[in-house]
Amino acid sequence: MLIASVLITNFAFAQKIILAQVEINEQTDNAFFSQTKSLIKLTREEKGCVSFNINSVSQKPNAMVIFEIFIDETAFKNHLKQYYVVEWFKMLNKIKKTELVITELKTLNLKK
Repeated sequence: MLIASVLITNFAFAQKIILAQVEINEQTDNAFFSQTKSLIKLTREEKGCVSFNINSVSQKPNAMVIFEIFIDETAFKNHLKQYYVVEWFKMLNKIKKTELVITELKTLNLKK
């Protein structure tokens, strides 16, 4: 119950929620996973990052889903300027099979 409460609290103040999807080439080497692991660690340490996860789709292991929550637009823009984010996108552009599809989400305010 405490975990659910923490999640609800985090979503209540989150202002910038992003869902991104991309498929990478099957022959992608370990460099992608190593750089992605580093990206996740460093992003989670950023001031203003509430949550940052990259997952693969069970039925399609090369399809990646990125879910990120930042406290506001400024924190998200600062995230995009980080050297490790810039380098990760350069690497992604070399190995992506599909275009990166980015969707901005909004939390429903159901308390009204």
